[in-house]
Amino acid sequence: MNYTLNLLEPGVLLTLRQQPSHGYDLVRRLKKLGMDFTDDPGAVYRCLNSLTRRGLVEYRQEKSLSGPPRKVYQPTLLGERATADALQRMCATRDVLNRCVEAHRRTEALASQRTTEDSTTVLSHAPS
Repeated sequence: MNYTLNLLEPGVLLTLRQQPSHGYDLVRRLKKLGMDFTDDPGAVYRCLNSLTRRGLVEYRQEKSLSGPPRKVYQPTLLGERATADALQRMCATRDVLNRCVEAHRRTEALASQRTTEDSTTVLSHAPS
């Protein structure tokens, strides 16, 4: 499972909120955030199409120095609201993940402590 697909839509919205972008630039900027879609850049374009159909982003045509005009995407007012909601959900998810990681670390620390105590007990009862 590619976990980054679950973060693609909020990642696109947040990235576009920072600065409107065309698709190729968006793929590059997402990669800098740790969401690497270079193997499937079509996923980003499919996401942009979905967000456009749902009225969360809009685009304008911009001349390109090489090739056809580019679509430069930016969030709509509805998209701005969705971005704020996505950010809240991402923060809540981060908090849950942090609690899970901390619980795991505590469990690992206790297991390590028990192993050390067991080793000490075995050594103290070893025949001389």
